[in-house]
Amino acid sequence: MTSSGEQCFSGGIDSTIQWWNLPSSNVDPYDSYDASVLAGSWRGHSDAVWGLAYSGIKNRLLSCSADGTVKLWNPAEQNPCISTFNAHSEHGVPTAVDFNGCDPAHMVASFNTGDVVVYDLETSQNALVLKGQGDGSHDCSLRLWNLDSKTCVQEITAHRKKSEEAIYDVAFHPSKAYIASAGADALARVYV
Repeated sequence: MTSSGEQCFSGGIDSTIQWWNLPSSNVDPYDSYDASVLAGSWRGHSDAVWGLAYSGIKNRLLSCSADGTVKLWNPAEQNPCISTFNAHSEHGVPTAVDFNGCDPAHMVASFNTGDVVVYDLETSQNALVLKGQGDGSHDCSLRLWNLDSKTCVQEITAHRKKSEEAIYDVAFHPSKAYIASAGADALARVYV
């Protein structure tokens, strides 16, 4: 969702990112399709788009894909793709991305190898790499990290493994001490 709440983005298994204008809540759901709802469609990935994150501070969008790349987009530009990260899959396949809430010049990406990488968006370089422990990314745990000391300060075992997968997504409340997670076990959990 954009900061105004008037637009949103979606990624699909067809490798595209769609940009949508949200219709008024007064629209009749059985009315005919309004073509102006679709604001744009981008092709930049070559496989399914797994995750998206939007920052209203600089109006930028992050995407991660099964093609192994993470991309930074400027939706307002004619050619919106600004940068590509992990172009040679050096950390594996990205599973999630987000902007650093305290520092919009950095973003973080997690990978199927268990690696977590903080990237500097200005230089497109790694600012910090937290190396995974093999297949640890599917051990059903959430981990909170101290980035200064590069140590795990809390581990929460939260979900059960299903079909060799565990946790699909994690979100932090922007101003309160809440964390939410969604897992392959079909559960959504909120932590205080």
